[in-house]
Parts: sequence; C-alpha cells; structure tokens
Amino acid sequence: MSHDEYAVEPIPGLPEEPPRGEIILWQGRPQWWPTARRAFQINKVAVYFLLLGAWGVRSGLSDGLAWADAVQNSLGIVVPALLGLSLLAALAYGYARMTVYTLTTSRLVIRSGIALPTTVNIPFAQVQSAGLKVHADGSGDIPLKLLPDQSVSRLVLWPHVRPWHWRKVQPMLRGIAEPQRIAELLGTALRAKLHDDVAAPASQWRPASMAQPHSTPVSMRA
Repeated sequence: MSHDEYAVEPIPGLPEEPPRGEIILWQGRPQWWPTARRAFQINKVAVYFLLLGAWGVRSGLSDGLAWADAVQNSLGIVVPALLGLSLLAALAYGYARMTVYTLTTSRLVIRSGIALPTTVNIPFAQVQSAGLKVHADGSGDIPLKLLPDQSVSRLVLWPHVRPWHWRKVQPMLRGIAEPQRIAELLGTALRAKLHDDVAAPASQWRPASMAQPHSTPVSMRA
C-alpha cells in the first residue's frame, strides 16, 4: 500500500465508512518525541554513545595522551552517534505521522505502518480491561487487555503494544496527548458496550491498572 492510497479513505484512518449507528468519538496520533523515547529508546541509545565517548577519552588518558588529544581521538564516535540517533528520530516521527487512532462507540481502530501500512480493528466485545499510565511529560499510554480467547500480532501492531507483555500481546494507544480525557471516553464507550451486550458476562469486564507508578485504572463497570 502506498501513501497515495490513503487518499481513498472515506475518513482518515478508516478503510470504510462506519456502520450505521457507530459514532466516532475521537481520532488522534502518537506524539513523536514520547514515541522516540519509549518505543525507540532514543535516550538510552544517546547515553550508550556518551559512555563510549567517555571510555575512549579515559583509554586515551591511560595511554599517556594529553587531555586534548584523548578527546580528539574519541570524536570518531560523533558521526555514527548522530547518524544512529537521527535514524531513530526519523523512524519515530514517521510512525507517529503515519498512525491514526480511531475510537468509536464500538471499537478501537489502529492504522499504522510506514512501508506496509495496516489497519487493525479491536471491537470492544473482545476487550477485557484497560489501563492508563500518565508520564512526566504529560503524554500517556492506554493498553487494552483482550479476552483470553482473543489475540493480536505483536509484529503487526508494534510499536502500539504494551512493553514486556510477550505471551499475551496488549494493543496500546502510545504517547497520546490528553490521556485522561481519552481514557474517560474509552471507559464510557466500554460501559455503554457492556450495557448493550447483554450476552457478555459482567465478570469478564473489570478495571485493570498498568501496575506501574502513576497508573490509573480505566473503569468499565456500570
């Protein structure tokens, strides 16, 4: 799929018009810098290159070089560091720019990808619980825990997945602005879905937090 094919989308982020009665509650994108930091680990890579540079300076001093000569010898790491960090930043920006999150009254739709864009539909009937983590920069992540008999591909969804959950992949809205407001919209939609779907046992729907500092559960009970 090429970028030009997005022009045929009836609504940006959706491959077709929503069914009758389904209402779009919110659309948005990840912020690129939080994506760069938390998905592409650009800060940790920068620290790695700094440590390599410091190690080069120390090695030069240990070999008897003057301070200026030791620093000059370690400058060879600057070019690969800039190239590596620029690549990570470009990837993070590209993923954030090409991603559209769509929250409706019935589902979450994630359209993402640079070379091979894909669209993943996550109906609320398949969602067991959701969580909210607000970060120090004001951005937030909202993961969705699916029912035990439901699964999604980590490869297809990455980087829009909850970190460190390998066996049971959890789709996640990553690095969004106004995370509390979006979490409230999601919670309201899930509660409405629970009321509408009388066949779904209420015991399947329960709030769950991110189990991390500054986490807030998204309530899904009536």
